[in-house]
Parts: sequence; C-alpha cells; structure tokens
Amino acid sequence: MTGTKAPDPIAAVDGLSVAVAHEWVSARAGSERVFERIAALLPSADLFALTVQPGIEIEASRDIGTTVLDRSWLRDRRAFTLPIMPAAWAHLRRSSPTYDVVLTSSHAFARVFGGRRSVHLDYCHTPLRLAWAPEIDARAPLPEWVLGAIRRFDAHLARHVDSFAANSTFVRERIGRAYGKEARVIPPPVDVDYYADNSSSASVSQEPYGLAVSRFVPYKGLALAIRASHAARRRLVIAGSGSLEASLRQLAKDLDADVDFVISPPDDVLRSLYAQADYLLYPCIEDFGIVPVEAMAAGTPVISVNDGGVMDTVHDGRSGLLVNELTPVAFAQAISDGSWAELDRVEVSASVQRFNVAEFDRKLREWVTAVLAGR
Repeated sequence: MTGTKAPDPIAAVDGLSVAVAHEWVSARAGSERVFERIAALLPSADLFALTVQPGIEIEASRDIGTTVLDRSWLRDRRAFTLPIMPAAWAHLRRSSPTYDVVLTSSHAFARVFGGRRSVHLDYCHTPLRLAWAPEIDARAPLPEWVLGAIRRFDAHLARHVDSFAANSTFVRERIGRAYGKEARVIPPPVDVDYYADNSSSASVSQEPYGLAVSRFVPYKGLALAIRASHAARRRLVIAGSGSLEASLRQLAKDLDADVDFVISPPDDVLRSLYAQADYLLYPCIEDFGIVPVEAMAAGTPVISVNDGGVMDTVHDGRSGLLVNELTPVAFAQAISDGSWAELDRVEVSASVQRFNVAEFDRKLREWVTAVLAGR
C-alpha cells in the first residue's frame, strides 16, 4: 500500500506455525490488498494462493506457494477450473506442513486449505457469489443443480471454520444466511491518507466530469454509468481495464456520449482523477467497495445504489447520494438533481477516516488474539 509502514506483528501467534491462504492473485485489487496486509501482520506465516499472475507485485517480502493450477494457460480460465479448485487446494494442503493456525482470505474455495487440524480463521470477502448470489454476478451461469451442489459443499467447508470475519455488514448477513455462522465485521484496509492528500494532484482535465472506476466486467455497471451520464448530458471519465473495453467504447460511440477512457491509471493519476471529479458513479452491488472509500477520501461524493457494502460507507445526503433502483433513469436523475454539489467535500473526506489501514490492523489483531485466547 502506498506509503504505508509495516505494522507490529500479531503477538498472539508467537511460537505457533501459521499459514495464510488467499484465493488467487490476479491484480492488486481489494482482496489482494487484504491478503497483503494480513501477510504484513503475520510476517512469520507461510503464504499460499491458488494462482499468482506474473508481474503482480504483492508486498509480502516472501514467496507465495501455489497450487497445480498455477499455469499460464489456466490462470485466467477460472470458470473452467472452478470444479477442480477444491481438489487443487486439497492437494496443496496435503503436500504442506500441518499448521497450528491457518487464516484464509476467501471468496471461493480457499477454505479447503484450512482442513480440520488447525485453528482456522476465515476472512470472508463474500461467500462464493456465483453460488450464493448469482443474480448479482452472473459471469459464469451454471444450472441450478450444479449451484445446489456447490452450495452444499461450501456450507460443509464452513462448518470447520473456527471463526469468521466479514468485510462488511452486507457480507456478514450473507454469511449468516449461507452458513448459519456469526462473523465480526472488519472492513478492508484503505489508504485513505494517500487519497486525501490532494496537494500534489496534477490537473487531469479542464472540463467538469463524473467518474467511474472499476474493472471492465459486467456486474460493475459501467454500461449503466454511460447511459445515465448521457441521459443527464454530463461528461463521464471511466478509469480501469478489462475485457469489456471494446464493447464499452462501442456503446459510447453508438450513443454519441461524452465519455473518456483512462486505462490502468497509476496511483498518482487515479488520485488526481478522484480529487477533480464532481462525483463518483458506482452503479453496482458490491460486497464492500474500496473505490467509493478512496473517492470519498479525496473529498468526492459518491452516487450509488442503496444496497451492498456502500450502506456501511456512504452516508446518504452527507457523503453521497444513494438511489433506490439500479437503473440508468435513477442514476441520471441523481446526477441531474445536482444535490451532490452541495455536499461539503471536507466532511466527505473526514467520513471515511474510520477505514484507514491502522484501524484494519487493530481489528484484525483483536480478532486473531480473541480466537486464540478462546482455544
């Protein structure tokens, strides 16, 4: 994380063998940053992931062990490899030492690595959305009988977890419905100080704009953002990258919409984009949503839907606007209403200080310490 110092190690694991297992490392996105910070808090732990994309730098200062699926022709074919992910994790677990403590960072099948012989803590980014919330993320639609089998297997894995942490209230409630388990909420670490520091932000635009930042995948709602901005006759800047780039560009062209794309901006450019935007459009239901917190840290209000993780982070009417429908019409109305311009950007920035890295460190340390003290 940009400019973030290494934390003091978690003393509760002194003298214990520890492993941290994360689903897969495909970008330095939200879940990878959680994995990175957990690794910093547990510097003696062995690290594992299903796969690691070459060139993605995780600040872990040690190697990450991977499964048999860590092959160039398999890393990006997760819909194809999904049925064999549990077997890959099980094989890695059998070929690894037995650990006193295993902490999994999960949103698919990493819990398999926990086994039954270790104290198993699970930081759950979400129960597998494909199985438990396919209406939100339908990138790999499967027949209901297959989804039912996955849900039963996933619920079975959850029985062997000693303690869950969830990244949001939204995910905590999903864990309760899916697994019948309690979870404590530990929001992911966000480098809010970095995005709040606008003193060095270079000018990125001479014209007002709304901003959307995400991977270019269907459930992120970027097509909705284009349609809503066009309907409101407002300029939109889209920052990110992904497989939908060509189709999003074509949609903007077909509509003759005022849309600019900034592909894979580095951190300093993204900070400037946040700081100079009129508002951030976030038209999706996300488990937590680090992007809105980064934008608000820069003082930029958020326009999103009243659902998902933003209910923990966006105060309607104070740090952003929450609409009741995930539709272009609802978002266009919120843009055109203009009440986002009346929000105090200093107050917007102050509202997300509670999501800083130090607060994540404190809550994770308390969780691990409490679980081990109760054993």
